[in-house]
Amino acid sequence: MWPHTLCYSWKLVSFKNTCRLPESKIWTIHGFWPAITQTTRPNYCSDKGKLNLDLLEEIQQELDTNGPNTGLVRSFSSQIEQRVKTLEIFNSFDVTKILTKAGFHAGGKYFAEDLIKSIESFTGKNCQIDCIFYIFKLQRQRKEYYLYQVKICFDKSFKPIDCSKMVPSSEEEEEVEGY
Repeated sequence: MWPHTLCYSWKLVSFKNTCRLPESKIWTIHGFWPAITQTTRPNYCSDKGKLNLDLLEEIQQELDTNGPNTGLVRSFSSQIEQRVKTLEIFNSFDVTKILTKAGFHAGGKYFAEDLIKSIESFTGKNCQIDCIFYIFKLQRQRKEYYLYQVKICFDKSFKPIDCSKMVPSSEEEEEVEGY
């Protein structure tokens, strides 16, 4: 998820809304959810247990030190195992690095298809991007799209798969701002 787009959309809801953004312009994790092929289900989160952020930081340090081959998780059944695997995948498929290496930089204007192609060349599978758009009230014809999140899909073995097998995507070709 691109935090700056989330913040921008939140501020559009009300001028009273504020955000605390990370200092550097990096992608963050929105989530890692199981889904049944050709659906978006299940699309809920368990409310059992609270996330221990200190433990999560320890796990991230372990991953930073030893890399994704630590063998911490083969597959997951508990919430903490899911979070560990999410961090491993996040580190292996770092969207900030993928897009920067392909020549994309925060604040630029790019075609959605170009962003998608750069991610697909890294993963070898098709992905999806989500954007938000804002219609300027004074210029009703003018829309600006902002990149919100990149979806990379995986099978049960945590290998990338085509996202088109999971969720239908939009065919619209629009210029994306904000990244």
